[in-house]
Amino acid sequence: MKEMKKSTKRAWTLLILCLCLIVLGGGYLFLRNFFAKDTQPEETETQTVFNVPSASVTALSYTNQEKDVSLSFHKENDEWIYDADAHMPLKQSQFTSMLSQITVLSSLTEVQNPLSLEEYGLDAPAYTYTVQYSENGTDQTRALLLGDANTFGGNEGRYMKFTDSDTIYLIKDTVSEYLDNDKDDWLDTEVLPGLNQSTMQSAELVRGEQTVRVTDSETLNTLYTLYQNLDENNYYSYYTDDAVLQAAGISDASDLIKLTYTQQVAVNAEENATATTTQTIDKTFTIQLRLGGEVKDTAGGTVRAVQIIDASEDTLSFIYCMDQNTYQQMLSCFAAT
Repeated sequence: MKEMKKSTKRAWTLLILCLCLIVLGGGYLFLRNFFAKDTQPEETETQTVFNVPSASVTALSYTNQEKDVSLSFHKENDEWIYDADAHMPLKQSQFTSMLSQITVLSSLTEVQNPLSLEEYGLDAPAYTYTVQYSENGTDQTRALLLGDANTFGGNEGRYMKFTDSDTIYLIKDTVSEYLDNDKDDWLDTEVLPGLNQSTMQSAELVRGEQTVRVTDSETLNTLYTLYQNLDENNYYSYYTDDAVLQAAGISDASDLIKLTYTQQVAVNAEENATATTTQTIDKTFTIQLRLGGEVKDTAGGTVRAVQIIDASEDTLSFIYCMDQNTYQQMLSCFAAT
């Protein structure tokens, strides 16, 4: 009888413990889901949270924390200018594309009952950008913080807030691709003039009062190959003034290499007195390389500065770098003559 009472007591004890575990487990799951729900974006109707006419923007700046990039620009006479160096030629069309995205932001959702900024990567934002614009004759400024990336409804988004507001949005991420640009991504590089290898006629080295001319195909092919070593992205300076030319050791007295070739062009009677209708003729073109002194490239190596004059006799704005080996080989092409 006593053994039966003990067994019954143990059974009740186990049953009570099991019920307690079930209640505690259910409570844990409830609380976890409750707080998880609070930290997730709550679906609301998509809305435009920032809308500024891109033509009204007069200045913009941005920072990229990961790349440690901070850039600022302003518009002057409808042209965008880099604040740190007004000489730098910029890709103007790229600003048009960028402004079309960063001045109109659509919210995928507004975060309801937001937690700390850290939860959304907004305490140390991945990107920040500031837009200055004119509205009804008044200058306005809005600064935005962009935090962690997230998805919502199958759309790629990123948490955003204005610096003067506590509201946090998950916006469509149409912005970060432009804010990933560093300085070089904005530089509007030149296109080096092309040289027609198969129709090269001659090459000349003009040094002071002396001119050395070569016409054999082997030497011309070598010069063509050496010319291809020039790279539009390997430049000493992206602008030219007297100070730059002096530092680069370039003057009217510098060695000048002329590369001459022919190319078929279409002309009409107005351009050519011997033509009665539009026809194709061989026309002579010359690309000129003005060789400068020794300078340092972006990697700190010693190279030669070179100024390029294209076939239209227009001097390119950039001063380019020519490696020492290419420089020596070019000069040697005229040494055996």
